[in-house]
Amino acid sequence: MVHTKTELARQRGLNLPLPDPICSDQPGTWAYDTMSRRIRTDILARILRENPAMPPHFVARLVELEKELIDAATREITFLADDAQDDVQVWNKEILEPHVAAARTWLSAPWLVTEFFFYRRVLQCVDWFSESLDPFEQQKQLGVTTSREPMMALADRVSRVLGTSVLPDTALRSFVVTALWGNRMDLSIWPVGGDRGSGHQVLTVADETQAKLILADHFPRLLDFILTKELPLNRVDIVVDNAGLELFC
Repeated sequence: MVHTKTELARQRGLNLPLPDPICSDQPGTWAYDTMSRRIRTDILARILRENPAMPPHFVARLVELEKELIDAATREITFLADDAQDDVQVWNKEILEPHVAAARTWLSAPWLVTEFFFYRRVLQCVDWFSESLDPFEQQKQLGVTTSREPMMALADRVSRVLGTSVLPDTALRSFVVTALWGNRMDLSIWPVGGDRGSGHQVLTVADETQAKLILADHFPRLLDFILTKELPLNRVDIVVDNAGLELFC
């Protein structure tokens, strides 16, 4: 019998129901703090501060977005204005439509939707698709220049692994653990330009001797999924949402 990859994935228990979405309307939660405060007072404010040469009409658009976020608890999200990009229809029809129809706000709509929507709106505010103005360029540059030492240490570690006859699963585990700890360099935890003392120590725990610090270790299942003969994977894509050290990890 011939099985499709989808059927094999289903047989392996990978068709679990999606959990309820995380929303941002519960005070005291990380999502609430992100969408009611941080995304406006930290991220948007930093964009305005670090781009003094930005054209006035770009600034005006960002200020209008800021006004929406000030009233995030009551301000309903709207459709994305048509800026002639290929993703507008997908955004409006596939992503935003159910939340706009339900009159959800920046806080009551799913956090993942609203945070991604925020960044898409920022790109629209600065005409990124036509002007290629990266409002986060300064942060990205700092993320690299302030992380050279741990990057060099990580590069040396990778070179040693690649230069030996270490078993593939051992090498893969080393890279996965490093990526896991690298995710702690998320800008929401260690903003570029802030106190990076603890952040720079993150790679020191990406080691087997620190395995006890990992709360849930499902690496054997990951390895089986990647190497299984029933569902072979020729390529594994790792998605990160920051530049700098996290991207390097």
